Amino acid sequence: MNIFSGLFPVCYGQFYFISDVDWYGDMRACFSAQKNGLCGVSVEGIIFFVTGLHTGNITLTINYLDSEPDIDDLHNEIVEASFKVSDSGIRLEAWGEEVKEKMPLLPGTYRIRYSAKNFGLAEELGKYDKGDVEFYRIEIWPAPYAEDNIIKVTTESAKYWHSEVENCKV
Repeated sequence: MNIFSGLFPVCYGQFYFISDVDWYGDMRACFSAQKNGLCGVSVEGIIFFVTGLHTGNITLTINYLDSEPDIDDLHNEIVEASFKVSDSGIRLEAWGEEVKEKMPLLPGTYRIRYSAKNFGLAEELGKYDKGDVEFYRIEIWPAPYAEDNIIKVTTESAKYWHSEVENCKV
């Protein structure tokens, strides 16, 4: 089931899934106690996504699946993590609350695969607004909790973010 597909605004290279929790934007806390630096799930009720584009539009696709999908090698950055949805639900949100979209997920534990194609290339090319350079896909399926994992990393920008996780350890 497709949950979202289209252009999505990013600012400061980030966007989120957020439930009804008090959160003050602490990126470091979102990545403590994990390996990957692109999909932070260490704060309950928050999923912090890092993009290669600082400010502009990306093309974003979010799909809900009944089971774990095959890995799509067309993406150059792929990470996975587990998260819980509480009774209050969760929403997709852009930085500064520019966009808030309710996610149709029932309470439970899920696995998320966050994949990027051309991570950081829009910045290099100076193409910020059309969303025709960087493509991001989020796949969600029900699964028991498992540690986060880096499946594929190719760009220097993504390698940088993965290495920064060490600085987030609390």
